Amino acid sequence: MWLSKSIALRIEIEVLHIFVFLAYAIIVAEPTKLFENSDSSSAKSTDTGEPTSTKLKHIKSKSWEELRQQLLENNLSSDTFQKRTLGSLGERLIQRSRRSVLTLKPTNSRKAQLLSCKLLNYNLAIMDNGNVLGLKNQSSPYVLLDLERYDGSLATIQHPTSKRYIGMDSNGTVYSTTTFGDEVLFNYLTGNYPYIQFSSYKYKHNGKDMLIGLRADGQTKKGRKVSVTHKSSQFLMVATI
Repeated sequence: MWLSKSIALRIEIEVLHIFVFLAYAIIVAEPTKLFENSDSSSAKSTDTGEPTSTKLKHIKSKSWEELRQQLLENNLSSDTFQKRTLGSLGERLIQRSRRSVLTLKPTNSRKAQLLSCKLLNYNLAIMDNGNVLGLKNQSSPYVLLDLERYDGSLATIQHPTSKRYIGMDSNGTVYSTTTFGDEVLFNYLTGNYPYIQFSSYKYKHNGKDMLIGLRADGQTKKGRKVSVTHKSSQFLMVATI
């Protein structure tokens, strides 16, 4: 009788061991196997061209904590996801803005000379080689410019023959180009009437406008070194027929 009870107890202990082993296999081994299988079955690619499944390689956790840690390492954080999403949204908005700039149509156009307020013997000119500077010769063909106005107090300055526009880059460098874009658009400022000023439509420096201005030698200044209070940025428009 006592022997039969001992055998029954031993059997129950062995069954309990088997149950614990199976429970461990279900809780740990099966999820690990599931993720290892997904490594070979998934074919979806990420934006870098690398299969998503490769991010789940060699997951061999022996505990839930290790498995959770590996899953966290294999997935993008929410911050990274938000940055990517907002970055792509910002890029779409920039592209849309560029497209809208390219469709702008002038509302007013006139031929004029831009005479410097500070350097009264200099006229703003666009040379054939692309240089933008001040010329003393007021009868030069390079000082006769097309001044086109757009909605929103925007303007472009173009040479009628070479078709070169005056532009300004992010460093405030004044240059000329035959390509119409947001860098050749300027804000048409009339706050110092009767003089006019031109500040970059696209760029600012430390939150301040960057303007076209001439140095004493007739060369253009860096836009970031010119403010609305500088007379070197003020021009008198002399219209021609």
